[in-house]
Amino acid sequence: MKKRLMIYFENMSECCLIHDVFKKIAGKYIENIICVSQDKKDNHVSFSYFINHFDQWCDCYEKIYMVNDNVFISKKAVDFGEVMDYFEQNKLFCFLWDRSDIFGNEDNSNVFFEDQDDINIPMFVCLDCSSDKTKELKSVVVTAPNEQCLFRNVLSLAEGKSFYRYWIEKYSGCACEEPYIVMASDSLKNGFPFFYFGIFKYKRSFLIDYGVDDKVALVAQLLQDDTQTAECLVEFFKKKCDPSFLKDVLQLNYLLVEKTDQNLKKDVKVAIFVHLYYEDDFPLYLEYLSRVSGYCDIYISVDGRHKRDRILSLADSKLKSAVKIFLTENRGRDLSSLLVVFKPYILNYDYYCFLHDKHSHGNEFSSVGRAFARCLWDNLLPDSKAIYQIISIFESNPQLGLLVPPPPYWGGYLNIKPDMWTICYEKTVELARDLGINVKISNQINPVAIGTAFWCKKGALDVLYDHSWEYEDFDEEPLPIDGTKSHALERLLPYAALENGFLTGWILSNRLWPTVFESHVYLYENKLRSERTDAPIPYAVGKTSSEVGIKGAIHIWFQSFGLIFSCLVRFLKKHFK
Repeated sequence: MKKRLMIYFENMSECCLIHDVFKKIAGKYIENIICVSQDKKDNHVSFSYFINHFDQWCDCYEKIYMVNDNVFISKKAVDFGEVMDYFEQNKLFCFLWDRSDIFGNEDNSNVFFEDQDDINIPMFVCLDCSSDKTKELKSVVVTAPNEQCLFRNVLSLAEGKSFYRYWIEKYSGCACEEPYIVMASDSLKNGFPFFYFGIFKYKRSFLIDYGVDDKVALVAQLLQDDTQTAECLVEFFKKKCDPSFLKDVLQLNYLLVEKTDQNLKKDVKVAIFVHLYYEDDFPLYLEYLSRVSGYCDIYISVDGRHKRDRILSLADSKLKSAVKIFLTENRGRDLSSLLVVFKPYILNYDYYCFLHDKHSHGNEFSSVGRAFARCLWDNLLPDSKAIYQIISIFESNPQLGLLVPPPPYWGGYLNIKPDMWTICYEKTVELARDLGINVKISNQINPVAIGTAFWCKKGALDVLYDHSWEYEDFDEEPLPIDGTKSHALERLLPYAALENGFLTGWILSNRLWPTVFESHVYLYENKLRSERTDAPIPYAVGKTSSEVGIKGAIHIWFQSFGLIFSCLVRFLKKHFK
């Protein structure tokens, strides 16, 4: 048996699970594995260690493998064994390469993680010390100032074409035209023994421009099919990725369209927790709860005995016998109910839903608040069958911990859609730090959830429940419309879930998804029209571009003036009767 050595460069030093899994699999085929950890403060320290020992390693080993920790061995270990067997039979100086430099100098603000130091670093390098190019290789190693330059310079010496013709044709079914390129999507799709974490650098704009959208679907499938890979991916996500962007790029969107009843496991415990405040709307929400009474436990919190009595008077006999009602203080609203009142009960359930009522605030039309309420309740609790479907989604996706409705996109919410952090970003980051939540929080990406309504898997929000919450932790009434701790907390939920190792997805019921889909298509098409001077707009179809521009500007001006005027009239009527 030839002596082999693997040099494993640990750039992602915080992703311990990735390193452990890689070394466990590689250790079955490699006698010696040496880890070279890159010191982020001084990369030359760890790199000098590699240079100083390289001559000695070449004398002691016949094969040297250099691996960057942005590569992950996926699927079965036997595939990795085939790689080793191939190198045993061939005196090659080879690379396994991924085109992570595909972005060039493009802006990377929408990329999964911002660190770009690993661009042009290959997945996997095999050095045959008996090769005629060994001396040439030594000079390249000694003169390379850092790891990135090493791999770029060594690339020019590689003899990888025969390796790729064999390996890529074997696993992807297509000929390899370039000797140093293998796309990560081919690796994932065809059982290639490696995939590159750089796959997560693809931007949404890139996918839209070029239509290359199969990679994210393949990664999402891996989360379901490969437990070992899924655990490593989530650890990687926790350190590098914002959960909102994970929801987008992994396409964690689920539709409740199942029509038939399903059976839950007998030992699965499910509950609905609800906070209600606005008495006029009690009949609406009690109707939702009546549909699911008998299928799960139901808890309601209110801030007064008269409200409790009103609920009991309105509830039908089926709901009345199933519901438990708790009194809460009028401070913290729905969030104090979630974290103070319901906390001892929530921890007893495998899955639970949290909901509350919504109301238009300020001078908004009442329909705006009702639409938000419908978005929360119709998507999370449309009927009893939805409970079975949602639990099934959780159980089919072990890494999924939180399901939330999409954020609102109408009324005043449309105005903040470009930045749904509003004035809450700094407070959210501060609150996360206080609670020990260390995942990436980017103000360049909209929060995946607002509204504090969700389905949750047990354990997904433990980092929140580990804190001893009291009513005094929340702002006093009257509560400002934005910028409070409560507003920060409602945005923090997906980050808390990721801290506990769970992803967040969107859930849409078959009642609402057609409306949401058509509305977003309408908004996007009109955005495209506004970016083209010659594009027709709905209220001026068939006119010349100049007429379109003039009429469009007048229409928009009148629409804006009309809205301002109506708000002013309502304000005057309310305060100067």
